[in-house]
Amino acid sequence: KRRERMRPAFNLPVPKAAQQARCSLFTNTQFCRHEEGHIRKQLRPFFSLNFAKLRWLIESRQGLHQRFYFSCPTLVRANAQLGEEPPKRYGRPKQWVTALSKKASLEMALAEVIDGATSALGSSEADLAILFVSQTFASEFPRILPLLRDRVKAKNLIGCGAGGVIGSCVGGAFVSRTEEIETLPALSLTLANLPAVDIRTFHVTERELPDLDAAPDQWWTLAGGVKPDSMPAFIMFADPTTGQLTDLLRGFDYAFPQSVKLGGIGTGGVFHNGQLKRGGVVGMALSGDIEVCPIVAQGCRPIGDVLRVTEAEGNVLMKLNDMPALEAIRVVVEALPPEERALAQNSLYIGLCGDEFKENIDRSDFLVRDVLGVDPRNGAIAVGATVRAGQRMQFHIRDAASSAEDLTGLLERFWKITSSAGEASEPVKPIGSLMVSCLGRGEGLYGVPNHDSTVFHRFFPSVPVSGFFASGEIGGHADTTYLHGYTSVFGVII
Repeated sequence: KRRERMRPAFNLPVPKAAQQARCSLFTNTQFCRHEEGHIRKQLRPFFSLNFAKLRWLIESRQGLHQRFYFSCPTLVRANAQLGEEPPKRYGRPKQWVTALSKKASLEMALAEVIDGATSALGSSEADLAILFVSQTFASEFPRILPLLRDRVKAKNLIGCGAGGVIGSCVGGAFVSRTEEIETLPALSLTLANLPAVDIRTFHVTERELPDLDAAPDQWWTLAGGVKPDSMPAFIMFADPTTGQLTDLLRGFDYAFPQSVKLGGIGTGGVFHNGQLKRGGVVGMALSGDIEVCPIVAQGCRPIGDVLRVTEAEGNVLMKLNDMPALEAIRVVVEALPPEERALAQNSLYIGLCGDEFKENIDRSDFLVRDVLGVDPRNGAIAVGATVRAGQRMQFHIRDAASSAEDLTGLLERFWKITSSAGEASEPVKPIGSLMVSCLGRGEGLYGVPNHDSTVFHRFFPSVPVSGFFASGEIGGHADTTYLHGYTSVFGVII
């Protein structure tokens, strides 16, 4: 009865609580923009929630403001309050293990990661395998999958060639090492057993892309037949020769507006089950008893004041605050300290705020794009995104300190959510994470190896990480998926 009274007030569909060990409730944007106090007041009679987690999801810039996650313990308590039977727990636990090898021989590298991963998993059979291979082995890519198939029986497999490989091995209660191998030969293998998780893999080429105005069911077919009501999370790896990747992301946003999408562009060759593909995008859709929580660290910090676009055409900024855009840059840069002024001359970016109605905006509200060029004749600047009059923007700069600060802040914020044990929910324990980092980050940016993965393990020491260095990173901002640059994207598996 409480649920039925609550539904018309908030337009919340009734969850299938008695059927699933984990579920999502959906709501409209207007409700999500209510202040936390109003949410607390209205929902507390019905569900005991971890409101720190709720606040994270509402404020998050990752496009999750329209999705509430409820962990299994919270759902059990909610059902108990409603007089319902708690969902049955699955007998087989979820497992996510990774192994890394730096051996120069392909056979020896594969043997090392297979031995490490299967030993940690306790079996040579897995529901999912994810493979990242250094471009050093590019000439031997056709041999990799047959060699792997001889020893590992994975129901689903995706992966790609990479400019650098990231991997960790688990020992005891903590990850014994996590390394970001940027230039040397390396190979990373992740194996996972995911009971009660529906895994759909797919390979998409440019010729198969539907028109952007096509019906959603064409995109559903492209994604392996999964449908949006199952709330799939997508992980995608693209071959660098693939065109129209932005169109694919736009199509997936259209067909799966509530779904997480993340990944990156490799350096040549993608793996789909037992085949090596040259060109296209491989991916997988995960739905069921799993959550993929994205963290997108753009690595910039704002400078100057927030400005409003007063005249623009396409991706060209003509005027900001009624002055020529180039003059606005000059005003901002001249007000900076000398060290930041020198940085702005070589590393200047623009941050665009997509929410026109939010009053108090911070750095997480900005989508960072490149400044492509200037036209001194009319004072216009070209940027790497479409802009419109009335939009708010702020100039940004990027350096090692701002990148580290941005990543640390996002991970700390997420850690507080997952580790908080409120009166109605237990701490959320991630089982693994994917990491896609730009080739422009790493040791070249920070001056030390393994920086971003080390920061991650500062908050999640026992969570294995695998991934690669990409020439473009796929991640969400607000309710849209973008292709980023100079970014680290984490997909934390829960």
